[in-house]
Amino acid sequence: MQFDDDTQPPQSPIDHGRWSSTKIGDLAADAGIGRIHVLAWRDLEDVEAMKERNEEKKKRLREEKLKAEEKKRKAEEKKLK
Repeated sequence: MQFDDDTQPPQSPIDHGRWSSTKIGDLAADAGIGRIHVLAWRDLEDVEAMKERNEEKKKRLREEKLKAEEKKRKAEEKKLK
């Protein structure tokens, strides 16, 4: 990797030539960059994105249902005592 200043690449090899977040942070700091802003979004019309969103929602609902059932079971056990 070529640099246009005195910065040197890491001495140890990095996974498949990718920079780790620590190394990227070091490079940014060495370059005088204090903050990096990242913007990301999802295309809600993308079928795959919608599938993922729906799966996340189903998982959350299952977890909430299990918690409610556990709470109900504990309340019933408490009544029996």
